[in-house]
Amino acid sequence: MNISKRFKDRQKSEKTRKTISDIILCIFAAFNVCFFTPMDVFFANSDELAFPIALMSLYLGIITVAVAAVLFLASVLIRGKANGIYRTVVFAASMALYIKGNFLSMNMGSLLGDKYRISVGRTVLDISVWVIIFAASFILRWKFSKQFESAVTYISAAVIFIQLVALVTSFIQCMKFSQPSVISTLLGGVKDLNINMAACTTDDLEVYSSKKNFIIIMPDEYDSHCFDEALKQGAPVGFDGFTYYTNTVGMHKWTQHAVPYAFINSPVYSNGDETFFQAVTQNYETRFYAESTIPDPWFMYKYCRNYIDVTVPYRESFSYANTLLELALFRVLPEPLKPFVMPEYEDLGNIDYTLPDNKEYYRSDNLDFYNNFPRELTITDTPQFKCIFLKGLHSPRNTNKDMQRVKDTVSLEETTEVVNKIIGEYLQTLKEYGVYDNSDIFIMADHGYRNEYKDCSVMTPLFMYKPAYSTDSGIKISNAPISHADLFPTYVKLAGGEPEERTIFDISEDEERVRYFAEDNISIIGNIKGEYEQSAIEK
Repeated sequence: MNISKRFKDRQKSEKTRKTISDIILCIFAAFNVCFFTPMDVFFANSDELAFPIALMSLYLGIITVAVAAVLFLASVLIRGKANGIYRTVVFAASMALYIKGNFLSMNMGSLLGDKYRISVGRTVLDISVWVIIFAASFILRWKFSKQFESAVTYISAAVIFIQLVALVTSFIQCMKFSQPSVISTLLGGVKDLNINMAACTTDDLEVYSSKKNFIIIMPDEYDSHCFDEALKQGAPVGFDGFTYYTNTVGMHKWTQHAVPYAFINSPVYSNGDETFFQAVTQNYETRFYAESTIPDPWFMYKYCRNYIDVTVPYRESFSYANTLLELALFRVLPEPLKPFVMPEYEDLGNIDYTLPDNKEYYRSDNLDFYNNFPRELTITDTPQFKCIFLKGLHSPRNTNKDMQRVKDTVSLEETTEVVNKIIGEYLQTLKEYGVYDNSDIFIMADHGYRNEYKDCSVMTPLFMYKPAYSTDSGIKISNAPISHADLFPTYVKLAGGEPEERTIFDISEDEERVRYFAEDNISIIGNIKGEYEQSAIEK
């Protein structure tokens, strides 16, 4: 009787152990693809598009549990030797997807809207990894069955734990470096089934002053090297009276941190100096035109007249989560399968904002701006400040020099020509209405073009300035050692404030300066287009 009881107890214990093992394995398989990878993508891009974490986690959690339940049900229904084969296949596939998504998806490039071109080298690597993992799993199961079954459970549990720690770390980093409005949205809940946000409208883009205008045109990722090449083909039309600062060093590689430096002398709005905005709003009607992910929207709502309260339906969180799932599959699947799961570019960042009937959301897309910026201006006596953000040279570069949308990526040189034409025609409109001459105008890239120029270890963004009431023609060249750190005091002064530091007008061409590039924590001495790298020093 005791032997029979012990046998039954052992069977029960073995069944319990197997059930727990199956649950852990199925959670590993589902969690990696359905929760960890999309949430990892979400945290990495939260500055671009933030939604409440609670909603994202709820939706992805439901999907994860559903997938894990289906896998577990299959494990229950499949009996005998077939069950062992099933478990081995699930484990091997999960490990292959985990390794691909976390260790072999480097340099996948941007999603530009182009048709995905399969890499032969990556295809060979991916297939080799899958073959090795599957072969090793079945050999180990055949040779060391019990040890392999135990290893499956422990490895699955260990990977789940590692991924949970990674998500917590990503969350902490998000809270540390994100803008205040991003943090507020991430931690926020849902009120009346809507998400509260602030959005930038096109209000009064046509309004300029007959007395004084302060205008900043900010083409994203416009590197000064690109403008150098454009100048070799002849000066762009319409840039009369501008001084081109060829020796400019940026501060950050990413828009969300590069833009604040110019206006608040900090990469995060909550830690910044608000002197510029206080001065400019006192002396100008102030408007900032950019997608709400570029500046901090609630900060702009405080100072800029064209930022308004908007609501985003809660269902948009679920729509965004679906896109994240597509990106997760794109990241973890082998190379030959990527074209089948690649999300449409139009789906990325496409939010259904609810705007009042008389309002239009500002879009910085180059062609949209070109087709829609006002050619008929309204003139007022009140001084006007406008900062206009453009997509610039940032991908997707899908507008050709004939101002037509195309499917394939346009070259960097042609996109430079396109952006110069757009800015030139905008400036020409200002000239036609007599406001160009009385305007301080800056053309300032937020940062340079990443990784395009291998001889540069720092960003070299385009920076140009035309003073009000200048009678010069053509483009002048200055080699003054300018830094984006100099923009804040310069803008404060032109806004009517009293800067504590020197402006760009106080820096001579022959001055020896140490300029700090915050992103890589290095200092630069000398001409950025010359022999500066030998003088780069660790800070």
